[in-house]
Amino acid sequence: MGVSLQKKTVSLSKGQKVSLSKAADSGLKHVMVGLGWTEASDSNPNQVNEEAPKKKGLLSRLFGGPDSSQSFTGDRQSQIDCDAWLVLLEDGDKFSGNEKDAIWYGNKNYYDASGDRVVHHCGDNLVGSKKDADGNGADDEEILIDLDKLDKKYKKIIVGVTIYSAKERHQSFDKIRSTFIRVVDRADDFEICRFNSQEIADGTGATTFYAGALIKEGNEWSFEADGRTSQDQSIPKIAKLFL
Repeated sequence: MGVSLQKKTVSLSKGQKVSLSKAADSGLKHVMVGLGWTEASDSNPNQVNEEAPKKKGLLSRLFGGPDSSQSFTGDRQSQIDCDAWLVLLEDGDKFSGNEKDAIWYGNKNYYDASGDRVVHHCGDNLVGSKKDADGNGADDEEILIDLDKLDKKYKKIIVGVTIYSAKERHQSFDKIRSTFIRVVDRADDFEICRFNSQEIADGTGATTFYAGALIKEGNEWSFEADGRTSQDQSIPKIAKLFL
C-alpha cells in the first residue's frame, strides 16, 4: 500500500510503505532511525549503573559475545529495558549470520571495506522511556545510517525492539502502552515518516516488536511499517527467520 508524500511527516499504519528518497531535496544519504516506547505504568525509573555492561546481549548466544556482569542499584525487576536493533539483509532478504551485519548495543558500529563507519547505534538506554520538554515521548534509542555508503548487496534493513531478560523478569510488551519508530533525514532533521503502534498490549506475551524495514528498490529507499510481535527473546531466534 503506497502513501503519497509531500514535504511533511507521513504517519503510517501497519503495512503502509512510503518513499524516503523522494522526501530528500538533494538525494537521501544520511538517516536517523529513532525508536521509543512508553510503559503502561510510566513511573520514575530506579537509578541504574550505566557503566556496567549487560550479562548477555541480544547476539551473545549467536556470536559468542562477552559474558560480563551488570550492576544495578534498586529494584530493577519492575523496569522494562527495551533494546533497539537492526539487521542488514543481503539480496534475497537473507541474513549472513555475520556479527557485523547486526547492530545493537553490544555491536554499535558497522564499517565498510574501507574502514568507514556506515551504521552507528547511539547507545543503550537503561533508564526507561524518555520524554521531551513538552512531556511527549522522545527517542529512547537512535541508530544512524549512511545509506550512500552502504554496500549495494544490502537491500533491506529490519528494525526492531526486544525486551532484555524478558523471561527472567517476567516481562512482555503487554506492559508497554505504545511504541513508535521514525525516520529522519539528517541533512535537515526533517522527520520523513513515523509509525505509532498502540496495539502491543494485547495479552500475547510478546517480547519482540518488529517496527519496520528500510527497503532499497533500484536506487531509491523506502520504509515499510511492520507492527508484528513475537515471543522471541533473543536475536538468534529472530535472525533465523532470515537465514
